[in-house]
Amino acid sequence: MWKLWFMLLILSWQAAASSSNNAKPGCQEKCGGITVPYPFGIDDPKCALNVNFSLKCNKSFSPPKLMYGNIVVLNISIEDGSMIASMWTARSCYNSSGRLNYSNVQFDLGDGRPFRFSDTRNKLTAFGCDTTATMTDRFGSFGSICGSICLGDISSLNNKHNSCHGIGCCQIGLAKSLKSLNISLDSTYNYSGMLTGETIQCDYAVLADEHFDLSELRSSDYSPDNEISSKVTVEWVVKEEKCPVVSQNSSVYACANHTDCKNSDNGEGYRCLCWI
Repeated sequence: MWKLWFMLLILSWQAAASSSNNAKPGCQEKCGGITVPYPFGIDDPKCALNVNFSLKCNKSFSPPKLMYGNIVVLNISIEDGSMIASMWTARSCYNSSGRLNYSNVQFDLGDGRPFRFSDTRNKLTAFGCDTTATMTDRFGSFGSICGSICLGDISSLNNKHNSCHGIGCCQIGLAKSLKSLNISLDSTYNYSGMLTGETIQCDYAVLADEHFDLSELRSSDYSPDNEISSKVTVEWVVKEEKCPVVSQNSSVYACANHTDCKNSDNGEGYRCLCWI
């Protein structure tokens, strides 16, 4: 008897796990091999909780890419209320005469939308030996700077470690509730004495999830022609209100039966957690 009870318990767990990854009935479930669970939907706004969760499947790529605006989505998790996105890195390239070119990056998740950058899983890491990385939001209400100087020794950039130890790199965390970020790179001494001859070196500033392999950015093969992307964690909530407030008004409460309301630890908002 106990074996039958145990099997039923296992099946109920599997059913609960499976249901948490389901799209709305009659709606497309995947784009380019990426599963899109409700409250998100693909292409048709009726397949999502609301327009904020409606994603596009760009079939001009092979395989197709799942898009939130101009941001490529790589994974969506219902369990921890997050999605992994691919975002470009900032860079600054130079030779013995100084800086040749640079590209800064801007990320905007949208005002009034239930998305923000994870303050616990993302970090900004800059690689270089005369490098200053600056990170602000688009309103200028937040700013952080980190710098790296290593007396012209750029060999430290080419090691294969998957973390920043403070030599040839610097690293800073994010503030809570950030929905936009501007990342730029600069030099204190215009890279004076860093290189000889016509050699070109590029420094990078990358916003990335803690599990992203930073050694990918330390290769000496990177050139001014290469575009490099990283994996960034974006957190989401179903609505930007607090549980005790919304639960008193059933007309705007997003959580259904057999779910618990959980407030976000990263700004305003709540998520609905299914009972298992």
